[in-house]
Amino acid sequence: TNPQDALKTILATRVYDFRYREASPNTGDLDTVYTGVMADERPEFMHHKNSVLNPISTFGYTTLAIQALQEQITTQGHEIMMLKARLN
Repeated sequence: TNPQDALKTILATRVYDFRYREASPNTGDLDTVYTGVMADERPEFMHHKNSVLNPISTFGYTTLAIQALQEQITTQGHEIMMLKARLN
């Protein structure tokens, strides 16, 4: 539940383009190119024994990461305002 930790996790996550193989559990659509993470690399985003993406946890990590970025933007904005004030 720490925004900075979630941001680090998101930034360290590799994203791939892939097609499902016929032998794997899938949507039945073997033609579409999907863009996503690999279950074995990010089990914290998965459920059902790492076979299905967990949208609740994934959205939670994403929300926390956005919060961390907003905190950084706000901090940098204050720093810029202080530097501008010194120049004037």
